[in-house]
Amino acid sequence: MNRSRLEIATMMLTLLMLLPVLPALAQATITVTTDKTAYGVGDTLTVKGIVTPVVTGQDVTIIVYTPANAPSVFGQVTPGADGTFSKAVKVFGTADVSGVWTVTATYQGVQASATLLFSGAPIVKPKTSIPIYVDVEVASILSGSETASFYVLTSSSGVPIAANITFMMYGPSNLTGTMTNLATGLNRISAPIPANATIGTYAIVVNASYVTDVYQGAGVGQKAFVISSVLSNINSNVNTLTSTAVPAAASSASAASAAATAAKASVDSMSTVLYVAVILALIAAVAAIVSVVQITRKIAG
Repeated sequence: MNRSRLEIATMMLTLLMLLPVLPALAQATITVTTDKTAYGVGDTLTVKGIVTPVVTGQDVTIIVYTPANAPSVFGQVTPGADGTFSKAVKVFGTADVSGVWTVTATYQGVQASATLLFSGAPIVKPKTSIPIYVDVEVASILSGSETASFYVLTSSSGVPIAANITFMMYGPSNLTGTMTNLATGLNRISAPIPANATIGTYAIVVNASYVTDVYQGAGVGQKAFVISSVLSNINSNVNTLTSTAVPAAASSASAASAAATAAKASVDSMSTVLYVAVILALIAAVAAIVSVVQITRKIAG
């Protein structure tokens, strides 16, 4: 009998010790949220919330679930004295599945949840590499004081393509130019050559690149040309002839034409006089012949 009383007294004492704890367990509350509602690749997921009442030694358990409801991240955080908690639990990567994710937070058996949207990186399909051919054409010999025209054709598998083009010119003097598009894949580079450009061999190097959602490629082409003093002298002489000799020759030709016209007029004016003189001479000759015949007859008679 005494033993039973002792057991009862021990049980009651135990219940009395538990009485301050039981209300706390029954009254525990928790809220949970995330720092953003939508995330992308590289974003950090931070879970925040508030618990009441704060019980020393009690942590908040956090679990992050994928859209397939599979647990992805586990974490724990100790609430502050004011009941608030915050923890960065995950950095989203390219391997994460796009969709609605779920976060749960549990404190003293009480659970709360929140959702978020993750949009993964778009799937980038590999581009197909294609060869780019760059053909450059220009006169092989050039001279100073003229504009050189370089024609550039970009193509792939025999089809002209509109590639992005850059160019550089190398040589004894610095030359620059401007580019004009003439048709798909066909461009003209115009480069003025100064009169004092250094004589020698030059080269133009053209780089082309081509990128679309499906294809990518690059190519390079080059062409050498010479700035020649001989051609420069020829051009100078031609210019001199054009500006001086040709007008002089034209003037001389005009004068010669006028002289020929005057001579013809003189000849034409002389023609009538000559005809009269010839007729008179013939008449005189006939008269002389008649006189000789008459004299001969008299002598014979």
